[in-house]
Amino acid sequence: MTIDPFLMDFAKVALDKDALSMIKRGGLLDDAVAALHAGFSGGNVAHTEKRVLDFFAQYINSIDENGVEEPNAYLWIRGLITRATCHALLGQEDPIAKNSTLIEDIWYDFLFHQRR
Repeated sequence: MTIDPFLMDFAKVALDKDALSMIKRGGLLDDAVAALHAGFSGGNVAHTEKRVLDFFAQYINSIDENGVEEPNAYLWIRGLITRATCHALLGQEDPIAKNSTLIEDIWYDFLFHQRR
């Protein structure tokens, strides 16, 4: 079983046409797929998963007796998962930690396949 078809679908959304064609022409596609396979191997996934769960735990533990009021649970959970994942993958270089408005930009790009 392989995730390669999903990687190409993701690449089509994540990269613009020029970047994707440059990767294909430059022969970098095999290297990129190999790097993704290594990144998603057992030990790496477990480490990333732990960092995501640690982020969730820290967030939940920071909630005081007043709780949290969010008008849209879906957007709140999506934002929390996005922040946790970016924190786990990017560490101190995480741009979302510095500017949480980027979350909406990321999702807009991903859902509508275009930049705002």
